[in-house]
Amino acid sequence: MPLFRLAVFVVVVAILAAIYRVATFHHGRYASTPRQTYDFVVVGGGTAGSLVAAELAAALPSHTILLLEAGEGVRDTVVSEQSVPGGAPDNVAFGNIDWNYRVEPQTSTLLGDSLPGFKERRYPIPRGKGLGGSNELNYMLHVRGTPDDYAVWEKATGGDARWGAASMQSAEEEYEHRIEHASKDKHHHAHMLAQAWVLAAGESKHGNMSEGVYNDGTQPRDGGFHYEHAVRNGVRQSTARQFLLPRLGLKNLDVVVGATVSQVVLEEAKNKGEEKEGASLARATGVRFTLAHCRVPALSVPVLGTLIPEMPCLFGGGRTTADVLRTDWQVEARKEIILSAGAYASPHILLRSGIGPRDELEAAGDTAKVELPGVGKHLQDHPIVGIKYRLGPVGGSWLPSSVTKLWLALPSVPWAWLSRGHGVLSSSGCDLGYFGASAKEFEGRPDLQIHGMITAGDMPFYRNFLHYEDAFLEDIGEASDYGVFAQGLVIAPTLLHPKAVGSVTLRQGGAGATGPPVIEFEAFDQQEDVDRLIEGIRRLQEIMAQPSMAAHAPTLLYARSLARAFGENTDEYWREYVKRFGFVVYHPTGTCRMGKVGEVGAVVDPALRVQRVAGLRVADASIMPDIVSGNTQVPTAAVAVQMVRMLVEQYFTK
Repeated sequence: MPLFRLAVFVVVVAILAAIYRVATFHHGRYASTPRQTYDFVVVGGGTAGSLVAAELAAALPSHTILLLEAGEGVRDTVVSEQSVPGGAPDNVAFGNIDWNYRVEPQTSTLLGDSLPGFKERRYPIPRGKGLGGSNELNYMLHVRGTPDDYAVWEKATGGDARWGAASMQSAEEEYEHRIEHASKDKHHHAHMLAQAWVLAAGESKHGNMSEGVYNDGTQPRDGGFHYEHAVRNGVRQSTARQFLLPRLGLKNLDVVVGATVSQVVLEEAKNKGEEKEGASLARATGVRFTLAHCRVPALSVPVLGTLIPEMPCLFGGGRTTADVLRTDWQVEARKEIILSAGAYASPHILLRSGIGPRDELEAAGDTAKVELPGVGKHLQDHPIVGIKYRLGPVGGSWLPSSVTKLWLALPSVPWAWLSRGHGVLSSSGCDLGYFGASAKEFEGRPDLQIHGMITAGDMPFYRNFLHYEDAFLEDIGEASDYGVFAQGLVIAPTLLHPKAVGSVTLRQGGAGATGPPVIEFEAFDQQEDVDRLIEGIRRLQEIMAQPSMAAHAPTLLYARSLARAFGENTDEYWREYVKRFGFVVYHPTGTCRMGKVGEVGAVVDPALRVQRVAGLRVADASIMPDIVSGNTQVPTAAVAVQMVRMLVEQYFTK
């Protein structure tokens, strides 16, 4: 009988949740089709694009703004796949909110036996598809750039103060004021293991940081801590939720979902014949895109015939299923186009528009309309590798001290979240953090970070986020370490300033016009990068050995095949482990790099204008001259704030 009551309870909650989702979704508040002409067209509704479109519409009421997003609209109710922070490990499994990109095959040399490894592995690199972008499927960690990061940006732009520490801190604060991440109970969700981690870091030679200090810029990032999250009242926050949704009623703002932009429309500039430095060769006048009209097929039953006729999808035009009608569109921009499609898609759109390296465009069968060698180059990301610890005995426990799916069977867990926004469901589980410098040159801009995820037998986490294949899982730990009673941690050392650099290019053979971009990033072919990651692993081990963490009986789980070949815990073991199990932590930047006006290799100038193209700017993580010392979401939002400031300053009229 208790099991029957529990089953009934679960079914009732599911039905009520579904009704609530339908009732509170912003159905009908998106434009079904665009007008022919707007003042500004923003491409991409992610972290930057949602903020730019919303704030531009509010600040320039006499101007019209169109936001084009390839994915779905956002559900701002708390009952949805993305909005519950505890569901973060599952988000990258939702195909309709992810672009499903993959990196090109890795070629790092591997030693040892034939364990399936990193060589030629094409690991996924999730990117959010839908309003909110990757902020709707990430782990919601709130991490600012450091003052020294922005000093590098300011220098890269020839001393432009807009990209210096003071101005960027102001932009971050403006974003934070609206996102409201720093509520007085921001650490209520911090798990007991996160508290133990901070204490253990303080017990080690590496030290710890008090709450929030890693974000205040008053002292170098150095030591252990637990993360702040972009979570309010237990619900995921994003620029789509906090900036865009409240602006959907503005008459000068149209938001069209299901709109996949293929290229920017260019016209020859009047001053093309002038060969002076910085002269525009073309002007961006509009964009071409494919609009997906989602439809639900008719429901027919033999003998009875059609019971339900074909109808539009309830949730709008962005859901990409087999039952989609696609039409080609073109809209014009009277003033400017802002690309905010992200570090993979923004350079891809430029390349498909004929803007980029001449030789690559011609090799892909395209005409180079504006030669910009830097488009798609300078791809930077943060290499990362997951280390698995078992907590307690083999086989786990009926009363786990870490997070497992088993907790959901306890009524107090969903109730704490539903009633107060508290408890384990209000956290992504990524609470354990560390920053440090592997050498003196990185003091002020740490090159080591640790992401510690409180997890256990959560298979979506291992398969979707860490990309462990079954052969890997069978080699590390026991079967029980991946079951519902398992207790554990995955702690992931991360390299913040790697030597490795990648690229985004067009596919050749005619696929460039329709296929996904070619993303190349050899994450572990630089021995220095691998050795610095090993230093991060050593620091992790030292913290885990301190009394506060040792009290939870942690056991580091080694890959058995590598341990046989190289010995447990040797540098040789960890070098091969990193190459086989490492990936990147989804922080792509730099592919439309910002630099001085006329600088070879720079794609945009300090005002984020695409060089030699009038009426076209880029505002997203792709413009970063050098990758920041931490997670990229907050700096990306600050870039969007700066973009709005510049446009308002130029176009505002009383």
